[in-house]
Amino acid sequence: MVSDGTEFVVGDIERLFEEARRNTETKVNAESERVKVSASKKKIENSEGSFKDYEDNFSVEIQSRYVIIDLNMLNDIYNNIAKCRYWDKSFCFDVAENKNSCKGLATSVSANCKYCGSGHTSITSNTVSGGYEVNLWFVYGMRCIGMGKRAAQIFCALMNLPPHPAKFQRLYTPIFKALEIVSSRSMVNSVNEAVVENEHNKDIAIALDGTWQKRGHFSKNGVATATSLDKGKVIDFNGNFSR
Repeated sequence: MVSDGTEFVVGDIERLFEEARRNTETKVNAESERVKVSASKKKIENSEGSFKDYEDNFSVEIQSRYVIIDLNMLNDIYNNIAKCRYWDKSFCFDVAENKNSCKGLATSVSANCKYCGSGHTSITSNTVSGGYEVNLWFVYGMRCIGMGKRAAQIFCALMNLPPHPAKFQRLYTPIFKALEIVSSRSMVNSVNEAVVENEHNKDIAIALDGTWQKRGHFSKNGVATATSLDKGKVIDFNGNFSR
């Protein structure tokens, strides 16, 4: 694993990309795909079924999955299934968060026996080179919906969650590096698919589209994409930004 956690992110994001690719494959034959309907329209029409399939397969494809759980419920579960190995009693545990150990959404939870004081403490997230896995996914999720540090702060406060990662923007680097690697691989695959679909002719029909931060022709922040007409997948892009 590389020092900045990029390798971890690449693997998991690539699984997400591959699952999305499989779920968004068109169900019609090659001729019907050439009907004059935009790629966006075809994707939107199939989105409901695609996302349902994605949700059904989520736990199979991803190594880690997160749930939000009330600590009182966790305490109840623990006391109903566990016994103190020293005191040989059930319903004897206090499950609590060690608030001083919070690292963003990763925190430490301990279960201690009321009678003998023995217990066990565990972190609620796996660790990666760049920090804690849950924080990496949280920052990635916020960026995917176009939100940043301020929105993360509001979300955590309203959900009564631990504070968001203090060094929020520091996690951008491994995420962006991973996305660059995964998107490059995805576009290469899309080009190969389009060439095969075009009877191995590299003269592929494409559609160009772009989006910009501001209206008009003067925005310095934006991205343009080239999309295969046959497959409806992005095969190249070019971004521009100005600080």
